[in-house]
Amino acid sequence: MTGQELNDMPEVTFAKRMALQANLMAKFQLADTILSKDSANTLQFDGTSKWGEHFFTFDITTSEKTYSASLMDLATENSATQLNATKALFNELGEIYVSLTNEKNPEILTKVISKMVKTIHNTMSDRGPTNKPYVKLFEEWRKSLLPKALENWETLNEECQQSIIDIHDFYCGLHLLTNFADYSNKSLKKFEEISTAEKNWYENFVTI
Repeated sequence: MTGQELNDMPEVTFAKRMALQANLMAKFQLADTILSKDSANTLQFDGTSKWGEHFFTFDITTSEKTYSASLMDLATENSATQLNATKALFNELGEIYVSLTNEKNPEILTKVISKMVKTIHNTMSDRGPTNKPYVKLFEEWRKSLLPKALENWETLNEECQQSIIDIHDFYCGLHLLTNFADYSNKSLKKFEEISTAEKNWYENFVTI
């Protein structure tokens, strides 16, 4: 197409190795960003089923931008499985961050994971039937990690603790609108077919 011959191409193993390294660096960047932006980060998630398989994706939004965190293949689609996927995500982020910052202490890993989860103050998903139970499980898990994330947790008064425990759950209504639009388009198309095919089409309609 360009008239050029390529004589020296990277091998498949090199391309795969670069993809793995890029994935590690991307997740280290995400972990480092989450830890440095200890504010109201948002955990966005969504799931879908295709060809008998279940997929689940995570995004994390800071005050500045949205980061793609993970795409997972799940065995089943339920709230408990989704929570396990969430734990696996933060555990992976924590392990990568700890290994690249030369921290090998297991207690450090637990603290890093707890601090990352603590920064999540909002969740965002669609209105899928498993999402509300999942969010409840996530809130309970996050609450259990707060004493590990904050050294002075026990000294905080009840009101202050509750303000840290509370997170905001948002559910997107776009699916409802898109479904409404799909059926509206089908109805309008059928109406157009009837009205153009029959001269006195309105006689077929019954008014109440």
